Amino acid sequence: PACGESSQFLLYKQLANKGQVKKSVQKQVPFVAEETRISISSNDNIGQLRIMGTKIPPFSLNLGQNVIGRSATVSNADIQIPIRGNKNISREHIVIEVKRVPGQGIIHYISLYKENVNQTRVNNEILEFGDCIIIRPGDIIQLPEVNLIFEESENR
Repeated sequence: PACGESSQFLLYKQLANKGQVKKSVQKQVPFVAEETRISISSNDNIGQLRIMGTKIPPFSLNLGQNVIGRSATVSNADIQIPIRGNKNISREHIVIEVKRVPGQGIIHYISLYKENVNQTRVNNEILEFGDCIIIRPGDIIQLPEVNLIFEESENR
């Protein structure tokens, strides 16, 4: 930027669209935004996550950080995914941060919650600790044994 300060958005990367070459990205610790009060209008689309291949109702996302993990008695996850027996998904596995960006509307960023989690992919690309990826409706988040699809909210 012209002011000489580094931009917080340099920490994020976008996944390449099909047919595009993936750009290399410097690994950074994800940016954690200061909390601010944001008003939501009925036209805003915060989004939701649906577990593919099930009839489980979709999970609504909220502005700010949404921690996603497996269902557990002791968990700080905002969205807890029911898992039968296998514990390959961490109790706090990924974070989807929902922010209002001036001029761009609502933006969704996904990152890993902690460094040591089982392999996670977004649209078949491995998500590594320190990555922060912008997701859009239709993107598929591949957790161990469960695929989530990011969708527009049904109440839109």
